[in-house]
Amino acid sequence: NEMINKLEISTEKLAKNERQNAWREMAKQVAHEIKNPLTPMKLSIQHLKRALAIKDKKQEIIVNDFESKMIQQVDMLSEIANEFSRFAELPKARMKKINLYNIIKKTIDLYQNDYKTTIKIVKKIKEDLIVNGDENQLTRVFTNLINNSIQAISNSGEIEIILNVKGNLISIEFLDNGSGIPKELQAHIFEPQFTTKSNGKGLGLAMVNQIVSNHSGQISLLKSKKGETCFVLIFPKIAE
Repeated sequence: NEMINKLEISTEKLAKNERQNAWREMAKQVAHEIKNPLTPMKLSIQHLKRALAIKDKKQEIIVNDFESKMIQQVDMLSEIANEFSRFAELPKARMKKINLYNIIKKTIDLYQNDYKTTIKIVKKIKEDLIVNGDENQLTRVFTNLINNSIQAISNSGEIEIILNVKGNLISIEFLDNGSGIPKELQAHIFEPQFTTKSNGKGLGLAMVNQIVSNHSGQISLLKSKKGETCFVLIFPKIAE
């Protein structure tokens, strides 16, 4: 029994070292994570350009909203770059009580002008979705998942985000009607450097998995086929 226990400890240490090496490799490809916030930035800039052409009183509100979004994204870029430049792990989470619904809503707002994709939230409960988490890191999770869905949709499509509470757990389902993930590749999607995209770095879902795990949560691929892909995230709910 003692030898079995020692073997289990050694196996866990080996697995931990392998995970650390994988994340160090991810640090070398930080460009992938820098690109993600740039997409909503570009969309917002394009929207501002169109909005400024409208000579009415709404311009000031639109510009202020644009400034707020840009500051949030630039701060996120700065945080990522600083931490990864030290050949480090993920930025240390700044945990506090936050509302997941509000974070998802703000993330979706960044994609308002991606006209090929409709994104909607289905909230099946009235209560607030309060968790202990880092807003910037969770924003990166939702941005990655939305970006993946948009890239999987060739012409036009729909992303549905379903929020629910089961006991003390919050479930978030991300569904899209894109091209799906081949069945033989599904077991590897959370591995660093794995990607089905010709121009991808294979870091997005690996980082999403790590962030969710750091928040005492879980992410899994519930199903994926052409026209229907669903990721499920589970987080522990805390009292408001």
